[in-house]
Amino acid sequence: MAGLHRRRDFSRLAGGPADGAGRPGYGMRRAGPAAPTDKMSMTVIALVLVANLLLAGLFSLVAIAVD
Repeated sequence: MAGLHRRRDFSRLAGGPADGAGRPGYGMRRAGPAAPTDKMSMTVIALVLVANLLLAGLFSLVAIAVD
């Protein structure tokens, strides 16, 4: 009965912990320039922060004008 339940070894499928072997894109990330999705998300975060600052300035101007 012990042979029926064997643990499967997924290390070859998904790449080892640090060597990046196996299927490409599944190991640890290699050092290098950021992926386009990372650049896009950083751009979106920067745009949201700038828009937040502009809205805060606009609301403060409206509050000053109303007061």
